[in-house]
Amino acid sequence: RATGKGQYIDVSIQECVAAGLDHTMVRYFSEGVVSRRSRWNRETRGFRLFPCRDGYVLLSLFQDWEVLVEWLDSEGMAGDLTDEKWRSQETRLDGMAHVAEVLEEWTRSHTAAELVEKGQLMRFPWAKAVSVPELVGNPQLRDRGFFVRVGHPELGTSYEYPGATYWLEHAATPPRRAPLIGEDNHAIYCGDLGLSEAELASLRERGVV
Repeated sequence: RATGKGQYIDVSIQECVAAGLDHTMVRYFSEGVVSRRSRWNRETRGFRLFPCRDGYVLLSLFQDWEVLVEWLDSEGMAGDLTDEKWRSQETRLDGMAHVAEVLEEWTRSHTAAELVEKGQLMRFPWAKAVSVPELVGNPQLRDRGFFVRVGHPELGTSYEYPGATYWLEHAATPPRRAPLIGEDNHAIYCGDLGLSEAELASLRERGVV
């Protein structure tokens, strides 16, 4: 709107997800604390976390069911999931506990990397459930320069921050350190809210801000 010209914008879904981890990344970078998963059940009827030999993997339960069962069957671990009745999605939903039991026995015999690598080759939207340190060391995020170091002069140190979730062709948006208490008062009160310098000074004198 300002110039009548456009620019190429590169938005990363992976970076959007990483940036959306709420307080998890902030606590890890500033305090070194690895947040633990809550008891809230994040599983859905279409996806579920399963244990592997070395961690957990997120599997889709109903995409290309026949292909998934053939994979299990080739390893002799499909159990009764080869029965015709399980081709019905309604039956699988009703028997979810049994389906999950068979799948879990199978996933426990593999590493997460084995399942994800082969599953993604089959176009399954599978992923390994990673810890915060593993996420920070993720080669894709590192290669894209997603994590950036931001200086905190007042503390005499710097911290890594999640960066922008997009690349702009003609502009960069470096992350800013958290503002100090009252640091942006002038910009907000006099700029955004339209107060005069005298009005802001009066608020300061009365201890309002």
